[in-house]
Amino acid sequence: MDGVRKRRKLDLPDDLSLSGISRDFPFNPKTDFSIPQIYLTDFFIYWSFLNNFWEILCLNRFCLDDFSDALVHNEKNSLMDHVHTCMLKLIIKEQGKDVGIPLRTINRRTWEVTLLKLLRRGVEEKLFDDQNIVDKMAEQNGYYSLSLGQKFKVLGYLYDQSVDLDSVRNYIVLCGESIREIDIPIEKTKKMKNEEYILLQSELEMELRKYQTSMVPLGEDRFYNQYYWFGPQVYLENTIYPVSSNRIYIRMAQGNVDMESVGDNMEGDPGVGKRLLGDINKQHMEEKQNYIWGYLNKEGIQELISFLDERGLREYELKNQIEILKSNIYECTSSREEQLSFGGSVGFGSKARRSRAAPTSFLDYQNRWVKKPVK
Repeated sequence: MDGVRKRRKLDLPDDLSLSGISRDFPFNPKTDFSIPQIYLTDFFIYWSFLNNFWEILCLNRFCLDDFSDALVHNEKNSLMDHVHTCMLKLIIKEQGKDVGIPLRTINRRTWEVTLLKLLRRGVEEKLFDDQNIVDKMAEQNGYYSLSLGQKFKVLGYLYDQSVDLDSVRNYIVLCGESIREIDIPIEKTKKMKNEEYILLQSELEMELRKYQTSMVPLGEDRFYNQYYWFGPQVYLENTIYPVSSNRIYIRMAQGNVDMESVGDNMEGDPGVGKRLLGDINKQHMEEKQNYIWGYLNKEGIQELISFLDERGLREYELKNQIEILKSNIYECTSSREEQLSFGGSVGFGSKARRSRAAPTSFLDYQNRWVKKPVK
């Protein structure tokens, strides 16, 4: 990571109060997502939850591209099998006695039966309000007969059930304690020589990666558009697996984007707890129709950096954060390009699909934690 630029201790004015500042948004971020705009906020929340709580879910982390490909795929696939199996195991471990489902009976071959039982219970208790999904799963080909919107409704129900579990809340407390233990030596590094500081800081950052959110808020521009990066990268057995995105994502007010460029894609606890569960959380759901998601690739990021005016408070903070993370984002770009050269998908920001021969395809996703019992 680039050396962190020290925050300038100035009382900067509001960006739009600056003389001579442009009030036009000079470019339109790409919006050609494979997931319709109406589901994107949910998509980011669920992906962030699954990747942040991978340890108690016993679920290997996976990238945005794989998750979007697996969701829009209309046939059985390995990633969705593992995601639902692990979420159901986590829920049933605490609620099993209430629903009468033994934990040992849940696996990749039986999870759809378990899910159907859980949804029926949800309907009876008025926690799940879509009987049509239950009927469709029972009468047709299970989960994979559902539409994309119905799949998101099922994921939303499992997410709501999961975030209130004691195991999830205990994990948040554990991560908070671990972060505080790491923060203490970070303070001590300020007295070290430069070479020692860089070495120790690097080691501590690697340790913090276990607990930091996958959804990194970068800040806002002059128009209050919100910028996010999904990172940091995850290192497994000395191999860089590009869980992180090689793009910056923008949550834009609809007035700040050319709606014609969006096309048909419109169909369709503070502290550690907040970082782990995602900064875009359920309290924002009522607002999501007023926002459009877009993304910037490497070239777009450079255009954004050139556009930002450091004289204003919001854009100074935003530019500072992008400069800090820029090398990490570009490293993800290189890692992703290398992966694609072996047959992977062209990325979540495109509707193109990945080859069945892709080495990291959602179709042949492998969960290394599958045999480890849930804590």
